[in-house]
Amino acid sequence: TLDSTFSELSTGQRQRVGLACCLLLDRKVILLDEPTSALDLESKRKVAELLLNNKRTVISTSHDPWWVDKCDRVIELNNLS
Repeated sequence: TLDSTFSELSTGQRQRVGLACCLLLDRKVILLDEPTSALDLESKRKVAELLLNNKRTVISTSHDPWWVDKCDRVIELNNLS
């Protein structure tokens, strides 16, 4: 709810607040670490629509195949050791 402190929010709610802050900054390039990690499928769809259907560059890390499938370009890093 709107009267909750940030620490009282669930992980998914915190994730959405952080993404909203990124969007409000209105930058041409956004760097994200695991942007869909704590989100349900409907939230993932909304995030993808907001982030990927605009004229901005999104650079992210992700283990989520659903998110990776939505990206235009993917660089896969394997265990190099």
